[in-house]
Amino acid sequence: MYLEKIKLVNFRNHKNKNFEFDKKANLVVGENGTGKTNLLESIFFASTTTSHRTAKCSEIVMKGEKNCAVIAEAVDSLGKFNIKMIYKYGGGISEEINSSRASSKQVLEKFPVIMFSPDDIETIKGPPSGIRRMVNINISQVNTGYINSLIRYRKALKERNASLKAEAAVTEISAWTDLLKKYGSLILENRKVFTEKLNKVMHYESSRIGENIYLLEYDPSNYKGDESVKKDRERGYTTWGPHRDRFSFCKNGESLSLMGSRGELRMAAVVYRLAVWSLIREKREKNPIFLMDDVFSELDETNRKRIGRKIGESQTILTSTDMPHEVGESIEVIRL
Repeated sequence: MYLEKIKLVNFRNHKNKNFEFDKKANLVVGENGTGKTNLLESIFFASTTTSHRTAKCSEIVMKGEKNCAVIAEAVDSLGKFNIKMIYKYGGGISEEINSSRASSKQVLEKFPVIMFSPDDIETIKGPPSGIRRMVNINISQVNTGYINSLIRYRKALKERNASLKAEAAVTEISAWTDLLKKYGSLILENRKVFTEKLNKVMHYESSRIGENIYLLEYDPSNYKGDESVKKDRERGYTTWGPHRDRFSFCKNGESLSLMGSRGELRMAAVVYRLAVWSLIREKREKNPIFLMDDVFSELDETNRKRIGRKIGESQTILTSTDMPHEVGESIEVIRL
């Protein structure tokens, strides 16, 4: 699968822009502030109906405008197709595949995209909520049914927290507790399966591109019966469950969240994205598009060459402020 063209309307700083891509390797070159990252973000948005940078879709709209649109034309084994995403202020997102209304699940399955971003480094170092959001998006790409469990869990969590805050009757809180445990167990199982499969591939990818082994560790926040209920009543909110789970990256068994250098964090993020790419390819039986935003900065020469060798294994779209020599001469250059 590969992306042929994309049209952006009022997306970040792109008022009305059209871009075309080579089916293998592409390099978007431009000074800082010209919209390189915004272009990659638009492709990610067309695939996942969300941004890798923000959970608020209103932030992707050009300042002064209320609506934005992304129209992607792509090719897979079944032929050409197009994806259309429209965000309207106050009206949410509408999705289309070949001019017919589609669900987020259908778009995820039809148009898989993986993105590496420098923001990944801050996500790995930052609060647990950031990594949870990243992992949630990637699990949804591998298993689209996971989205439904998340939606139902979040609704039940909101109601349970409201009941706790209002000091509702034991029976009411218990009913919401049962629902949380039901949907939470589905999320827990999906996260365990994803992490186990992911780490097998991360181990393999780590060994392919370097000497260090990068893995993702999963620490679930489990329900502890009466102890959890008592704590929740005292605090007025739910203190356990998937929304409190923790993920962390490690190098050779040691946590990177506190001690990892920026180069190590960047390599951990790259290895993670490569592993997710492999899991999606296995599930969807098509090669996801790989987006790499400023991937070469802050890496030593050896790791830059290792990453460079992987470019073009599927359609890859990179950004840079200059022409990194690692990409070779056969790459399509898009200048902003």
